[in-house]
Amino acid sequence: MNHSHARGRSVLGIPLLILLVAFAYAPSLLNGWVWDDHALIENEPAVNGSRPWTELWTQPVRHGALALPFSRPLPMTVHAVLRAVAGPNPALFHLASLLAHAAVAALFFLLLIRCGAPSWAAWWASALYAVHPFHTAAVSYAAGFADPLAAVFSLLALLAWHSAADAFASSPHGSGWQKSLALGLASWLGAMLCKEWAALVPVAGLCLLAGRAGARFWIFSAVGAVFVLAMERCYRSEIFAGAQLLASPDRPLGERWISAIAALGFYVAGGVFPWVLRMDRVESPADPAFWGWFAAAILILFWVVRERRRRAAWLREPGVTRGVLWFLSFWIVHSQILVSLNAPMAEHWMYFAYLGLAYAGAMLAARFHSRVTPQSRRVALILAMGALAFWTTRTFLRQFDWRDDETFFTANLKAGANAGRSYFSLAEVLANRGEYSRAATLFETGLSRDPRSDRARYDLARCYELMGERGRARAWVDELLSEKPGDADLIAFRKRLSTGAGSATPVSPRKAPGTKPPGPARKKSKA
Repeated sequence: MNHSHARGRSVLGIPLLILLVAFAYAPSLLNGWVWDDHALIENEPAVNGSRPWTELWTQPVRHGALALPFSRPLPMTVHAVLRAVAGPNPALFHLASLLAHAAVAALFFLLLIRCGAPSWAAWWASALYAVHPFHTAAVSYAAGFADPLAAVFSLLALLAWHSAADAFASSPHGSGWQKSLALGLASWLGAMLCKEWAALVPVAGLCLLAGRAGARFWIFSAVGAVFVLAMERCYRSEIFAGAQLLASPDRPLGERWISAIAALGFYVAGGVFPWVLRMDRVESPADPAFWGWFAAAILILFWVVRERRRRAAWLREPGVTRGVLWFLSFWIVHSQILVSLNAPMAEHWMYFAYLGLAYAGAMLAARFHSRVTPQSRRVALILAMGALAFWTTRTFLRQFDWRDDETFFTANLKAGANAGRSYFSLAEVLANRGEYSRAATLFETGLSRDPRSDRARYDLARCYELMGERGRARAWVDELLSEKPGDADLIAFRKRLSTGAGSATPVSPRKAPGTKPPGPARKKSKA
């Protein structure tokens, strides 16, 4: 391969990718704090300066007495620095997410070229990945910064490991490959300090580099990877030592397997035409859409098996195999098969996994470009241009859904979000604005789906109190008191309702309506 020619093409390709990302995500720079932004940035003491930022590295993030089951000190430290420099201005935080996502697209473009893809195939794969609407859930709101930043470090690790393999092949007794290997391991550690899925980045490296270098290279790589992973695991165990975690709901293994298959259908088939976008995608076997995605996955798997029996040429392409294995490795950790998560599927969970499919697509296009007719190439180009235009437009429009809490939660419900917490979140926004009647209706709807939420029942009672409907408020408080008879807050509330003494305070005493306190039905854990 002519590396100087490839570098020349990349000089043009990378700025075009950055401009494409900037256009698609430009409206996000005008958005405010939304959803988890309140809890993880705006009101997080170690980020907003109320407490030392070093606590991000020594303590888990908490909601009340419970610790969130993740530690992401590196992206939260970046947010602490931005907060110290720019103050509580969301625009700079959104800009950081946009730049990190643009860096992911550029680094992936370089990785594809390094792996042998022609520059045109590398650019199209990187561009389609960069504007895919599913990624808006990781880029469009500031708290999602952990995914793009982890991907930046992960791609740096893959590039370094690829350089190490090349250096070993040319000079196995030199020190150059060892330095590149160490740089890759350091980048991988940085990725793991951003997001939990990064622990699997060496699997992606194995997919890309299998069959290259020699035994000595792989022994050194394995020893280094085990050492870095052990170091990170020890650090994580120290962080969570003695902490009571906010756990995800436990689901039966059979239901988790069914959910995994449905999620695969959603990520593959749903990713082709991603028009309906939402967070809080808690679809269950009781929902017809769940079985639609399940059927899509079965059809896809049936087609792949059929193609394999026919010994289809595209399945024999090594690049396709490597990319699909990359995708499946990161899908499986978000599939419910290994652990129970807080939702069967979520768009942002595929942020790094989709790079595997993009890799497979680039290698497939490169392999068969010269084997198909000019007419077929024109059709493929038209389809790629159509997908790029559609996905860019959808991503651009999606930014306006994240303008503020009310806009976001309203759009979420219109898109079909059906979890109780989706209704509770919008109800809290309305209640804090004084629209108690509308808020009460939403609380009631949410409680029909999630009847055990202590916080929602309490806030609903306060809405009724502020509306003057003390009898209905007493009914909800009595229900809570039957479960928590010694709760001083509830006892005082009940006394106030009985005597009419005192004045009601606003419904939610939180600093921001987007933050969600702990409760048995208000899980915040994310994979």
